[in-house]
This record gives sequence, C-alpha cells and structure tokens, in this order.
Amino acid sequence: MARFFSEERLIFGADETKIPELKVYLREVKFPLRSVIHLDARKGSNDLDRLFGARDVFKNPKPAELLERLLSFTCEESSCVLDYFAGSGTTAHAVINLNREDGGARRFILVEQGEYFDTVTLPRVAKMMACPEWKDGKPKPGVQHDAQATEDPQAHWSQRTLPIVQVLRIERYEDSLDALALPTAAAAAGQAELAGFDALLRYVADIPGGQDGGPDAAPVNPVRLSTAALSRPLDYRLPTVWDGHAVERPVDLLHTALLLLGLHAVRVRRLPRPAAAGGGLALLAEVRPHRPGQPAQSVTLELLLLREHDLDALSPAQQAQQMQAECDWLGAAVLQHFGRTVSAYACVHHNRDLLLLGEGERGASIDTALAQAMWARDPAFAAR
Repeated sequence: MARFFSEERLIFGADETKIPELKVYLREVKFPLRSVIHLDARKGSNDLDRLFGARDVFKNPKPAELLERLLSFTCEESSCVLDYFAGSGTTAHAVINLNREDGGARRFILVEQGEYFDTVTLPRVAKMMACPEWKDGKPKPGVQHDAQATEDPQAHWSQRTLPIVQVLRIERYEDSLDALALPTAAAAAGQAELAGFDALLRYVADIPGGQDGGPDAAPVNPVRLSTAALSRPLDYRLPTVWDGHAVERPVDLLHTALLLLGLHAVRVRRLPRPAAAGGGLALLAEVRPHRPGQPAQSVTLELLLLREHDLDALSPAQQAQQMQAECDWLGAAVLQHFGRTVSAYACVHHNRDLLLLGEGERGASIDTALAQAMWARDPAFAAR
C-alpha cells in the first residue's frame, strides 16, 4: 500500500465514502481487453432494413453508428474521408449523419467495384441525402422536409446535407477486353484465349485498323482513345458489357481529360455556341494543374475547352470565318461567365484546333497528350 501511495497509484474520492481505486496502466494489463465501443451486432443490418425494407441486400454491413463514433474523433469538420472498400456505403451514411448533427462540411470518396454498387451503395447514398429517417424502404412519416417551416432553417437537416454527389465510372480491364477489336486472324482463334496476355493485347491494340489491316490503315480499335473522334467529344462512346449485354456507353470526356492531364476543375460551364462559331454545345472549365505540396491558390489558373470541331467539309475561307467567330465567342464567354480575359489564363487546353489571336493568349491541343496519357504504363510496371 505504501508503494502504491508513493507511486501515486491510488485514486481517492471526494470524501471518505468513496472507496479508493488502484490506477493500472495499459502496459501492465495481461488479460485480453474488450472493445471500448459496445454496439448491437445487428445494427448494420437494421440500417439497411430501414432503407431498403430488407436485411439481406448486403452481408455483414457495418453499423453507421460505429463509423460516426470513429470519425467524430479522427476527422475535422472539413475533412474528406476516403473509403477504398465502400461496400454498402456505411462511410457515406456516417459522414452525412455527422454533418447534419454538427453542421460540418465533411466530404467522402467511395471506391467500389462490386456489382452491388448500383443496387445498394449508390441507392443508399441517394436515400440518405433525400431523407434522414427511413422505415421499410420508405421515408418515415412525420419528417419535416421544409426548412423554412422550422425555428432555425439553417440547422435543418436539408441545409446540412451535401447538395450533390458525383459518380465516376472508371473503365476496368474487363471493359478493355470487351471493347477490344481483334484483327481477323486473331479473332478466329477466339478473343477469350488472349485474356491475361498483356503484351499480346497491347500488340493487338496497336495494330492498324481497316478491312485489310494494312500498314496505312487508321487505328480504329475502340479500346484506345480515338483522336479522330475528339472532333465530337461530347458524343464519345465506348463499347462495353452492361448487365450482360453488349452496349455502347457514353464517355465523360471532360473528367477523363482532367484525370489524365492532372487538372483540377474550379468552375465548369456548359454553353451553347452560335452557328457561326460551329454551333452545338461546348464545355468550358477553369482548371488548375496538380501541384503536390503547393497551396491551390498559388497555382495559376488555366482553361479547358471541349466542343464539336469538324472543319473537313468547309472551304478554307469558311474555315477561317468559323475559327474567327469561335475566337470572338470564346473571349466573350470567358468574360461573361468567369470575369476574365483569355490572356489571363496560363494556357487554354482544347480539343482539335483553336485560333487565338489576342496578345498573351496561349493554347495547347489535348489530342496527342490524351492519347499518350491513356496508353502510358504505370511506372511501377514499366520495367516488367
């Protein structure tokens, strides 16, 4: 007892009615420790039962309450939470709940390749954004959806909910196999036999297209980015297999370009172009190059322009007129929507060709850069 007292290992109460306790350090504990968090193991399934009206939509889901507890003392209110194995989407569920509880601005990034992404993960996120309480797969009666009808509209759950969630579908290796167009000789052997032969697949994908596969034929393999198709970037499509059927799916070339070129979007506008400038729609985005370790505000802004641009059917005089009209439209659009001049940007990235006539205006076509970046190998595998 004297040793415990001298080592300050005794904890005394406020008065003599409290029995003294012995202070024990964790390093001295030799028996198994129980979890400091106690939760009913059925809570994860109960969460899904309320959202979907069934408990068997996903096996062994984590309870949202568990993630809420862990994130509450590991993340700040402005943190971005990454879950590389999203599963049923519990992490997103917990982040949404925490933001509604304390008014935080936490964000989340979920990564999932399971087939249940479209049946469980994504619907769960959408349901939680739409309503905080569910029962038997339906919004719970009595939930107030009108923020203005409450005493504090800013504290209403709808005002503390992420306004939008972006879904990016990344092309998988299997998608490349599905899209691979083999030459006649290789196709006769059966495409499935090529699975796993990376070098052979790369060779086949590099073979020029055309009916005869001659050396002068243009590459037409859909597994590769077609620079010729960049004349209509908003209509770019990729053959793939969806729900067991061969289909052509649209490609989000804007975000494909951002990812491959290492650019971060700041502001994006979808704008109509006058007929004299080529007509159709154009995507105009303020972007910043990725500069690890540098504050975002210190990186000079650049511009990215994607639009229909096919001048082959026009005469040289008509081409000059259209390119001049587009140059005028671009200057006016940038000033109207971004409050800047074209020359204020370090570079204007664009598909195909673009005429820039203003002093200090600098442009760069993304066609070749995109194709090279798409076919580049990860440095980790380059020596293999």
